[in-house]
Order: sequence, then structure tokens, then C-alpha cells
Amino acid sequence: MAIWNGRPNAPKVLDAAQRWRQECLLGERGIFSGESLWTLANLDEVKSAFLGNPILGSDKFIDKLEQQVSACTPAAKKLAAEALWLLLLFVSESQMGPTSKRDRISRIWTLSDAPLPESPLLSAEALSGIAKPGAAFMTKMPDELGYLLSTLYAAKQLGGTSSAVCSPIPGAWRVGRSSKRKRSQGVPAYAALPVLSSEL
Repeated sequence: MAIWNGRPNAPKVLDAAQRWRQECLLGERGIFSGESLWTLANLDEVKSAFLGNPILGSDKFIDKLEQQVSACTPAAKKLAAEALWLLLLFVSESQMGPTSKRDRISRIWTLSDAPLPESPLLSAEALSGIAKPGAAFMTKMPDELGYLLSTLYAAKQLGGTSSAVCSPIPGAWRVGRSSKRKRSQGVPAYAALPVLSSEL
């Protein structure tokens, strides 16, 4: 079974992923606030702001992301923070600790002029991670987030039903499979359907 990996907090991480699947991927509610965030329009806004406005230079990824989404609507900024939460959810605490993850998520969320809500999905246990994605994942975070946003936008375009979005290997998960830039493809697939995502 792809679910078990021997880490004591793995059930909490996977519970968080399944909650995201039900409330955000299949629905449109935000994972932290419950407001309508995961809409096709909001995903398009964040994707356009991020992929359509690349920032070169030596600044840190999180600093660039702040600039890229600064002109977005409050709802889109919150969505960007939740997408970052999803991307970092599976990263082992040995590579990025829960406090560092929470700080990055909060920096993007608070751009909306609202404080990051208290949530068990931001606890140390939920953010402890279950895998070490490797140095390439950590150093190419812009590529990872860009792929994630593109994949989730494509998934939303398929429709909001579980059969369309969460089939074992839906078309959206195959975006970029033949490309060398496919590092994070397991993140949305594992979050959507962890038992079957090993088929990827």
C-alpha cells in the first residue's frame, strides 16, 4: 500500500491531504478558512501572476512569490498560500521544518491583509512531511509550484466530480509527464488518491 511509509505522523499528513481533496479539489472551499477560494478563476489568476511574471535574480523564492502575487485579489493571495501549503505538505521535516513551512505560508496569506487562521492543518504534526523529495525539488521550487498550479488548473477544468478529477491517472496528472520538469507530479496525485498514486 502506498499510504504507509513508517513515519509516525504520516496518518495526520494524509488526513490533511484528503481533507484538501474533498474541500478544495472536489469543492471550492479554502482549507484554512472555508471561504470560496479554489475556483477556476482564482487558480487562473494565481497561475497567470506566477507563471506570467517570472522574476530573475538571486532573491529567495518566497520573496519573489510575494512580489508576483502582490497585485492579486485577496482571495487569490489566500489560494497561493494554500497551494504553497500543499506543495510543502509532503516535504520531510528533515528538509524543511514545520515552523519554516508555516512562516512561508503565513507570509503569502497575510498579503491579503488577513491573519493566517489557526488550524490543525498547520500543526507540527500535519506539517512534519512524509518524504524527502531531494535537492532538485528544494532548489527548483519555482518550477515545482508552477507545475502544481498548472496541474490543478487543468484538473479543475475537467469538472468537479470525483470520477473526472480523481481517477487513478487522470489527464491532468499527466501534464508534463514526458518533460524533464515533472518533479512535483506526484504531489497532487498523491493528495488526490494516495492508494493509487503509486501507479504514477
